[in-house]
Amino acid sequence: MSDIRIIIADDEPLARGYLRSLLEPETDCEIVAECGDAQSTVDAIDEHEPDLVFLDVQMPGRDGFNVIEEVGADRMPQTIFVTAFDRYAVQAFDRHALDYLLKPFSQERFQEAMRRVRDQLALKRQADWSNRLRNVISSIMTTDKQPAQAEQSAPSSLPGNGAPLERIPIKLGERVILLKVDEINWIEAADCYVNLHRGKDTFLLRETMSTLEERLDPARFIRIHRASIVNIDFVKEIRARAAGDYRVILHDGTSLTLSRRRKKDIEEMLGRAF
Repeated sequence: MSDIRIIIADDEPLARGYLRSLLEPETDCEIVAECGDAQSTVDAIDEHEPDLVFLDVQMPGRDGFNVIEEVGADRMPQTIFVTAFDRYAVQAFDRHALDYLLKPFSQERFQEAMRRVRDQLALKRQADWSNRLRNVISSIMTTDKQPAQAEQSAPSSLPGNGAPLERIPIKLGERVILLKVDEINWIEAADCYVNLHRGKDTFLLRETMSTLEERLDPARFIRIHRASIVNIDFVKEIRARAAGDYRVILHDGTSLTLSRRRKKDIEEMLGRAF
């Protein structure tokens, strides 16, 4: 199993140190950031795109629930709430937390939470692998049963010549439309699906972001966040914010987060640093 990338978010240095000491013997874990307030936690999630966040409920200014609201519940990594008050437990699970640790918690309770993390990550990775395998099988069956000119519009396969995907079949009730890829403004992750945004229209596709990213033209589409890919033709501007991060603004006014980790990629694509 690859390393579990972790952010520790707690305003108490001792609490962060305790979690750090518990994680130290976990050889498959990597702490990528430690944060003491809500805003730095949001920024760190955008920058590092972790697999897991240990999130303190009560922090100065905004609380842990505000972090989820700003990042977006569907874009949050796996989350374990850390709290001194068990009344927050119900709220934690309402906000899609994987687990919660009630301070003071033992090493055994911590390890139980980590077992749950590993189980969930294994399921997610297995789902990604299963999707890839289904796509391979679909591609082979399409090649065997369809004429060569039909391969381009097969539901889950690239053209046989390795060219970027040009059309995506979308089922709408009893009909199937062929969505031109160059008309897509941006793409949004939604668990094991993606939302394809074309103007005011949104189409749901059963595909993972990473698999779809491999099929897109890299000269036109670029991933700016773990949960979003943009068509550079629809980008109006890239706007700096006071916190030191950036927003990508599309021509229709859509505002998307550019993670610090992805900033270099878009600079290389544009051939200029900003």
